[in-house]
Amino acid sequence: MLGLLAFMFIQYRTIKWKLKNIGLKSHNFISVLITEKMKFKTTVYLLLIFQLLVFGCNNKPDNQNSADNLDAMKKDTVAIQSLSSNVVDQGAVSPFKEVDSIIQLLNKKFVVADLRKLDGICSRSDGDLSEYLDAVAVDLLNDHLDGFLEYLQRNPESCLKRRLSNGLAGNCSVYEKSERPRKLKEEQDRLVSIAKIKKLDVGKIKFLNEIFNKVDPNLLD
Repeated sequence: MLGLLAFMFIQYRTIKWKLKNIGLKSHNFISVLITEKMKFKTTVYLLLIFQLLVFGCNNKPDNQNSADNLDAMKKDTVAIQSLSSNVVDQGAVSPFKEVDSIIQLLNKKFVVADLRKLDGICSRSDGDLSEYLDAVAVDLLNDHLDGFLEYLQRNPESCLKRRLSNGLAGNCSVYEKSERPRKLKEEQDRLVSIAKIKKLDVGKIKFLNEIFNKVDPNLLD
C-alpha cells in the first residue's frame, strides 16, 4: 500500500510539472489535464486490482496454492503439446514441403510419375507457391534437361510449362530493361549448347528454342 501511495504522489508531481511547462494560456492545457487525469485514474485502478489479486492469492492456504500451481502447470503442458502437434500437422501438409520432397526424389532418380505429382500441385497453386514453382521449373530445366523437355513435349498444357516461362522471365527481371533480351538469349544459347553436348535429338532442341522464343523478358514489370 505504501508503494501505491508513493506512486500516486509521483504521478501528481509529474502532472503539475507538465501543466507548468505548457503554461495556463496554452490551447493544449485542458487537453493535457484531462488526458493526464485519465491516465492517473486508470493506473491507480490497475494497481489496486493487481494488489487485490496478489494479496487475495496469498491469503489462500499453502496446500490450495500448491494445488492451483499444479493445475496451472498441467494446463500449460497440455497447451504446449497441443501447439506442437498443430505445428507438426501443418508442416506435414505444407505444399512447399511437398514440392521440396518431390524435387529431392527427382534429383535422386528422375521418374515421370513424380513429375506428374508436381504438375498436379502446380495446377492447384497460387500466390507465393506459384512464384516458388517458377524457380523450381527453371531448376528442373537445368538439372534434368532431357527428361523435363520430353515431359513438356508430351504434356503441352502442363502447368509446369507456364511456370517455366514465368521463371525464365523472372530471371531476366533483375537486369535493366535494355539488357533483358540479351540475357535471355545468352541463357537460351547456353542450354542449347548443353543439349547438343548431351546429343539431344533435333526435335527437343527445336522445342527448347520455342520455349525461349515465347518468353517475355518484361513480363514481371
